Amino acid sequence: MGAAPEGENPLQLPKKLQVVVEVPKNVRPGVTKLAVDVDEESELHILVPVEAAVGDRLRISKVEGGPWTCVILKNQPLYDMTNRQLSSPGGDSGKLQLLVPATIKPG
Repeated sequence: MGAAPEGENPLQLPKKLQVVVEVPKNVRPGVTKLAVDVDEESELHILVPVEAAVGDRLRISKVEGGPWTCVILKNQPLYDMTNRQLSSPGGDSGKLQLLVPATIKPG
């Protein structure tokens, strides 16, 4: 393994930019482009993927020096902070489903 160039920290990870947007009702997947603010000065125009549906979320990210990527988060429930309830498109509003890490012990 070679030495890092002078002035660089070999353990420093590249910067990652990530934005999550919800697919709105007025789009046609595969046809509509969304304008997404990625920072104070930049806007990214993305084509809504054909596989996406209204209510899905798109996680758009980029590692410094790399290309933009888009991951579809299917039917991700949204948490309503005002009413403190979980809502899911087409889901049962009386149920709350959480992922608990295996290392957590009840108590």
